[in-house]
Amino acid sequence: MNKQSLLIIQGKIPAYRVPFFESLSKYYELSVLHFFSENEPTESQSFKTILYNKPIKRIGSFYYTPGIFEISKKFEYVIVMFDIWWIHLLFLTLSHKKKQGSKLLLWGHGLGRTNNYSIATLIRKIVAKKADAILFYSTEGKKIFCSTTGIDKKKCFVAPNSIYISNSKNTSGFQKNSFLFVGRIQKRKKLNLLLEAFSTMNFTEKPIMLNIIGDGEEKKQLIDEVEKLQISKQVKFINSTTDNNDLLNYFEGAYAYVSPGAVGLGLLHSYAYGVPVISMKDDKHGPEISDLINNKTGYLTNNFDELCNAMQNIVNTHIELGNNAYKFYTEKRQIESMTNGFLEALNYVNENFN
Repeated sequence: MNKQSLLIIQGKIPAYRVPFFESLSKYYELSVLHFFSENEPTESQSFKTILYNKPIKRIGSFYYTPGIFEISKKFEYVIVMFDIWWIHLLFLTLSHKKKQGSKLLLWGHGLGRTNNYSIATLIRKIVAKKADAILFYSTEGKKIFCSTTGIDKKKCFVAPNSIYISNSKNTSGFQKNSFLFVGRIQKRKKLNLLLEAFSTMNFTEKPIMLNIIGDGEEKKQLIDEVEKLQISKQVKFINSTTDNNDLLNYFEGAYAYVSPGAVGLGLLHSYAYGVPVISMKDDKHGPEISDLINNKTGYLTNNFDELCNAMQNIVNTHIELGNNAYKFYTEKRQIESMTNGFLEALNYVNENFN
């Protein structure tokens, strides 16, 4: 039996998305159209890639990508990133039934970080009504979007955002000696608060290190801050790496992964090694923050004092919380869970729009 053709339109293809696309290609003849060539996967993958070959025009925050209609009409199903700043993708959604016979789905955060009563929210509502189905990164994102826009819940599905970790293992019971951050060193991560909180800990009773793995515009400032706080002997800066064999060595010794500011897939990366997460409430978090269950898979704190207390407490609670985090990842955030969300949405569209 021939597979039905499916096109997914994305800005680019990051390496962490490849295992998901591989999984979905077991069920559909999958092609991924992308606009930027960074992290272009090798030809060994089971899905096809299409690099947009026309100049991308940009005015302010808007992108113009003519030619999308001609490409998309060749496919039975088209999944478009739910991003209203890409004008031609917006028009494709609004007029897809007139322009071509493809069934069209949206995939994204939902409202994102826009105000519930903004013009952007109104546009998203109009576009969502035209789509055959909508896929959300999280249950919380779906709930907020449906309650705000009144979109029919029957056409809304959740494909929990996830990441495949080939060497996943439960390290919660390992000997611990450090805290860990992995990712881009950016202002929105609020790593200055991590340094301040870490400096309040008692190092004489039990020597503890802080390992910060990554690069970014805030790195020099943080190095200077470490000197001011007089904790240079306890803090180590390590160059960015995506090698999970190297990263495993650091996760094995970590009480927790700590990012006071914006948290994304790093949270699930940590869970995959049985390491709990500590963060603070912040409007810049990715949808993965809903996977941080306070007092169960880590600590979601309200302020700096709670952040300090959480780092102190987790030295004693890391085994229980780490076990819970690993269980959550293995039972609820495998790539198959994400794939199943897409299959449910595609089956719904196939049954209701033939």
